[in-house]
Amino acid sequence: MSIRRKPKPRKRKLGTTIGIGNHKGGVGKSTTAVNLGTGLAERGHRVLIIDLDPTAGASALLGYDDEDRPGSLELLTEPRQDYADVIITDDLPENVHFISATTELADLDRHLKKSRYVDPFGLLKEPLQWARKRYDYVIIDTAPRPGSSLLACAYGALEWFLLSAHAEPLALRGISETLHDLADVRRAINRKLEVLGVVIGRVKRNSKYWIKIADHVEQTLPGRCFTTKLSETVEVQKLSDLGLTVFEHPPLRRAKIVKEFRDLAREVEGRTKNRDQFLARCGRLQDRQRAQLRKAANK
Repeated sequence: MSIRRKPKPRKRKLGTTIGIGNHKGGVGKSTTAVNLGTGLAERGHRVLIIDLDPTAGASALLGYDDEDRPGSLELLTEPRQDYADVIITDDLPENVHFISATTELADLDRHLKKSRYVDPFGLLKEPLQWARKRYDYVIIDTAPRPGSSLLACAYGALEWFLLSAHAEPLALRGISETLHDLADVRRAINRKLEVLGVVIGRVKRNSKYWIKIADHVEQTLPGRCFTTKLSETVEVQKLSDLGLTVFEHPPLRRAKIVKEFRDLAREVEGRTKNRDQFLARCGRLQDRQRAQLRKAANK
């Protein structure tokens, strides 16, 4: 008589980590991080959003400004076995959890000087490994601080980086500088880091400047510009004062921008779920592109 063995339980697939940013500030990265995360949560995914910017834009959008609460600074500077004590779970969109930031995060380097042997590129590795076992997506709103420890810790641990850019003349330089740094990090520090794409925001009805940006991205990194473009919407600029996402603000519930963030979430889900196919189609961020990116950044 044969003994039937119980099937082994399937291991939960590790979640996906995505950093959102740009070397140029004021490009809607916090708005993109919060609303993309909420859009993914709306699609049934468990999402953790981490605010890693001392300006705390994502924290404001989610309605948190408690300077005394442990958050991303403690995440980076206080070793722990469990990170649940820094995660906010209440009064948030369904399936969304959050780690807030404060202005003290700007003093990260001062905190790190307490130890001579801390590698900034490794600070987020353990926390993200812990989070990936519990969430489908970890979205990080990064600081626009090239060369800083804040950006280094994100670059050293992430799988994907999504660039947020506005449809304006200065956008091209910010995109090129960021892509150049990502190529350097990938070559020297984190071979898993790839560019998820560039999302163009604040697109005006009467302007076609976004086409120039999309063409630049297509020439530099073919296939990386998201099909979804985010429209300029006055109400969106008020959300940080209200502590709401576009999905929660009543005047926006039927607005075009809500559909656009849902479309962006769908595109991000498609690319991250099919990483190998996406990279095979578009190509990886290669060393040969660094010279081209440096030239573009210096224009």
